Amino acid sequence: MSAHDRKLDRPIFICGCHRTGTTLLQKSLSRHPHLDILPETKLLAWLFSPTGSAVRHRGDTLVGFVADRIGNINREWAKPEHAWRLEQLRASATDAPSRFAHDRKVLRHVLMHATRQDAGVRVGEKTPLHIFHVPALLKEFPDAKIIITRRDLRAAYHSQATRNTNQSLSYRPFSSVRFVASWRLAEHLACRFARKYSDSVQVVTYEDLVSEPDKTFRSLCSFLGIDYDDHLLDAKVENSSFAGKSQGFTQDSVARWKEDLPPETVTELQQLAGKSLTSAGYELAGSSAGVSVRTRFTRAAIGVLCRITAIMPRTVCYISRDPRYAKFGNIHSAPPVKE
Repeated sequence: MSAHDRKLDRPIFICGCHRTGTTLLQKSLSRHPHLDILPETKLLAWLFSPTGSAVRHRGDTLVGFVADRIGNINREWAKPEHAWRLEQLRASATDAPSRFAHDRKVLRHVLMHATRQDAGVRVGEKTPLHIFHVPALLKEFPDAKIIITRRDLRAAYHSQATRNTNQSLSYRPFSSVRFVASWRLAEHLACRFARKYSDSVQVVTYEDLVSEPDKTFRSLCSFLGIDYDDHLLDAKVENSSFAGKSQGFTQDSVARWKEDLPPETVTELQQLAGKSLTSAGYELAGSSAGVSVRTRFTRAAIGVLCRITAIMPRTVCYISRDPRYAKFGNIHSAPPVKE
């Protein structure tokens, strides 16, 4: 089947706070013979702007730009195993419209042209930041299925802190406040979207995924409307934060933070999280009493940001976008190409 004749049937999107298991889920689902889930594209977070500046470019120029720069935005795309995807995407530039109506149409084009062309294969994509774009995704793809991952804040923070230390990911200053804000925003949106779009959105906890993968995937397959397949449990993940740890399903990652994080860091995370940590089903460790005025103010400010984000999630995502977009792919500042 060619991309020209292809209809995107119930595409699948994986999103959530970073370091909550989105990559493990993406690689696992891609093991299913009837699924092809793209690695992280960041497309909507990358191309969206309130003014629509990216889509003012010619369609073929924009597709070529994405194909050439996506390996800089996410290094997974630079691996040889994905060369065929980029080759297909570059070739598809000649089939692009003269202009894309909006950023979601660019994502549709990528899903159609950078994935397996076999008949009967459902496609999808994983980008944690696309949790800010769930309403937009469902507007463009009304029959889409969206999986939002959730993980204990303390474990996710530990994973990110270790990753930054081991792999020198210093493109953005790392702090407990910034990370808690990201986690709370994602948690706030996850709860909101799971209620509002109950037929289209399912929340999966990282702890369930690694402790009961068979049960979790059987539930997910039912949600996605596909048959369960044993290959779902064969995934190996290479972007673990911990050196030498590439196993897919291991419970070691669930409680590692209890041994490695200093007690004062755990207390700070819990105080900044407030009730959102226990509301998500996670028990507090030790006492979180004695909250300083500064911490109370910061916690309240994050709460206000959560409420603002619920109203305008895409704009908040744009304002807080990754500085690498400007360094490697700032198509917003480039003048549109004239016909």
